[in-house]
Amino acid sequence: MIETCSLAAYTAGFFIALCWPRPFLSTLCIGIGTAINFAVVLDRYNGAWPMMPMHFGIAGLSVVLSFIWICNYGTINRQNGLRQQPESPILLGIIVLVVAATVFFPKDFYVPFLRSNVIWSHVFLLAGIVAKSFLVHGGVKAFAALQGTQKKPKIAALFNSATNWIVYGYGLLTVSLFSGELWCYLGWGTPVVWHDAALTTVLSLWLYWTCFLHLLFIRSWSQKQRSRFVVAGAVLVLFFACHPDMGPFRLPFQGQG
Repeated sequence: MIETCSLAAYTAGFFIALCWPRPFLSTLCIGIGTAINFAVVLDRYNGAWPMMPMHFGIAGLSVVLSFIWICNYGTINRQNGLRQQPESPILLGIIVLVVAATVFFPKDFYVPFLRSNVIWSHVFLLAGIVAKSFLVHGGVKAFAALQGTQKKPKIAALFNSATNWIVYGYGLLTVSLFSGELWCYLGWGTPVVWHDAALTTVLSLWLYWTCFLHLLFIRSWSQKQRSRFVVAGAVLVLFFACHPDMGPFRLPFQGQG
């Protein structure tokens, strides 16, 4: 299974970044894993066309999270080091867990949707994956801020950066939500197909993060309380992003049976 090779590359990059900080080597390993998973996404997209390959959500999430890590932490020079970026190993650990889910809980098929070749179906899927990745990264930064190992200006900067990522993710999640509604209307003549987890989970996440953005206007909520809310939301995003796309447990290289 090709996903097993990507898991090995990600795991090597994680331990190099954590135990033996060498930005070039860790970035190289993460880049290899990202390239493999990106090829998996393209293969599933091509194999399902013109239908929607809804089962590649976890692989797509790992690709976007990897790009975020490479752009934000993979180019840090040796003098600064990766250890001074507390969110870097946290994000890498999440990526490894997400990739492990694709290896040990593969979902190799998905019941095709009728009329899923409309443009809104692709906007729904791709915007949703990027949005969830942004929200998870915001949660990682908020978790790093809660650790309290940095100076107060650094902690405040981490929380502000987390909020920015949440805003970007919320905007993309809104685009995904309304694109999904258009897809439902064009495909089934109904605003929302409630029995499908891919649509209802996006709506649930949208409501959760709408609440968070309103909390920014409540002065009684401290920065620490808001950070906890963001971390809980990131965990919720990971569950909703991964669980619907996980199949039964299967060891690598084991047949479907």
